[in-house]
Amino acid sequence: MHKPALKSMKVFLQSKGYDVEHKDFQEVFDIYKNVCLQETTAYQNEVFDTSFFDISGANENVELIALSQVIKTEIEQIQNEPQKLYVLIDRYIEQCPYEELKFLIFSGVKKLPFLTMDRIFKIKYYQYQEVWMEKIEQHLDVLPQEEKKVLMHHYDKMRDNIPLLFRAYQKSFDTDEVEKMRSVAENKLLLLQNFNPQMLEENYKAFYDESPEKIKLVKEVLSLTSSYTKSFLKHIPMEELLSLIEEIKKQKRDEEESKKRIIKHIKILEESIAMASDGDFDIACMSAIEELNNEELQKVLHYLGSQNKFFVNKFESVAKQFGSNFKAKVF
Repeated sequence: MHKPALKSMKVFLQSKGYDVEHKDFQEVFDIYKNVCLQETTAYQNEVFDTSFFDISGANENVELIALSQVIKTEIEQIQNEPQKLYVLIDRYIEQCPYEELKFLIFSGVKKLPFLTMDRIFKIKYYQYQEVWMEKIEQHLDVLPQEEKKVLMHHYDKMRDNIPLLFRAYQKSFDTDEVEKMRSVAENKLLLLQNFNPQMLEENYKAFYDESPEKIKLVKEVLSLTSSYTKSFLKHIPMEELLSLIEEIKKQKRDEEESKKRIIKHIKILEESIAMASDGDFDIACMSAIEELNNEELQKVLHYLGSQNKFFVNKFESVAKQFGSNFKAKVF
């Protein structure tokens, strides 16, 4: 298992206020591991908490009141001209909170139908959703790709929550915050790679679900069987997909071997029936009963019975001579 160099761990811990100058490697390593785990846990709790994006304060509230008055004045000029509403939304969409701007427009515009305003509002916010998501992705490009994919998946799920998405967009411009995210995300990835690699896919599910390795495994399963859908397989861990592939392949090998056994004994029994000696037929029956399982034997009997209406009775007559083990398979 790879472990970070002693010097790099000491520099990292000293930057956090730990006195590790005279500690040996194992002592430093244990402290380093615990600190990284604590930071990772705190980071996970913080970054997926909606309050992480709540950055408004008293000064902003005062500014919002003043901005609302300006917007109200401009709304009075819209009258029944939809194009002016588009312009107003473009001008204030990143200055005024979503619910506030929506309230001001819907309560202030008197000469445009409600459905028209609602459609315009949705169109503009859909456009900005795409812009904000693109910017967030650009700003988070410094993060490990595994972490970036997870966060973008998280933001994509909350994209219809316009206030939260906009806060995330604003937060992504904070280089200090993004740098903090990068540092902790890198430590998290390092810890998982070194100490708990089996948890990588669980922690970075969004990343691994789209990875070339997983896509290849999903395609392989689909090429082997039609029992599963692509969307279902996509959410199965890769380790389980590998086991499933082996299981399906084994099942196919078993089925092929079973098919060969059935064909073999059908041929032997057909040839023995054509012979004059009953002894050859008895041996063929015994061989079939010994080598075939219940299902295989029933398939042989069904096929040969359909070809010769006397076959099953003749076979059963021979089988009765060989005791309970053979009877259990046939009757």
